[in-house]
Amino acid sequence: MPFLVGDTKSIDQFVKLRVEDYLYEFLQANQDEDKIASQVFKTIILMHLSTSILNFGNEVGTVFVDKGGLLLLSRMVVEKMTESRMNWKVYERLIGALFVLCFKDRNVDTLKQTTAIQRLVDALTRALEFKQLETVIQVIKVLTYFSNDSLTWSQIICRDVIKACLFALGTKEKIDKKFVLALLNDISSSPITIKIIKEIPWNDGIGRLISQAFVEEPVPVSLIIGNFNKVSITSLNFARTL
Repeated sequence: MPFLVGDTKSIDQFVKLRVEDYLYEFLQANQDEDKIASQVFKTIILMHLSTSILNFGNEVGTVFVDKGGLLLLSRMVVEKMTESRMNWKVYERLIGALFVLCFKDRNVDTLKQTTAIQRLVDALTRALEFKQLETVIQVIKVLTYFSNDSLTWSQIICRDVIKACLFALGTKEKIDKKFVLALLNDISSSPITIKIIKEIPWNDGIGRLISQAFVEEPVPVSLIIGNFNKVSITSLNFARTL
């Protein structure tokens, strides 16, 4: 199936035959089988990416989500994370499938009604613990969907998330680095984020941000560092009113 989702004719047939029905059933019945689950995740990812690239339309993902696939993936984020011998490649594809489903705003809204953000932060913490760079980046990419307002980024900000972002700056992929910087920029509007970064040793914190990202992405890095001044000035003005 992943081999077939490279052109509009194949995708058109996949939609007409409601292939997503089968994807959901395969996954629901075989979620403990890594090889099958991995191929389902891969198919979902490629279907979404192909429809985006080929401007096919917005139908892909609807059947899978309407049958409960989105919430199934959200539950699997938790269940897979507790496995004693975790298959990181499968987990990376699981998070990748969640990421492409978040292309639709209604799916993001659905996840906001669950504990998905906290579970993703837990997943990020574990991936960071085992230095799983690709998984860390995949989780960060999903979290960028939830970091654009203070209500949701308040659930994201913690020391491990910021450490994971700084760790992920080591990626060689430019597009992945953009996602990392986007998340850092969103949450650096909070004084808590600034406080955490300031407590991290220079070489692992601000120094790492500048050395690994400024040359390639000067604008977002400047915005992040600029937030340090904004937060400091706001805090100083608040203190003067006391």
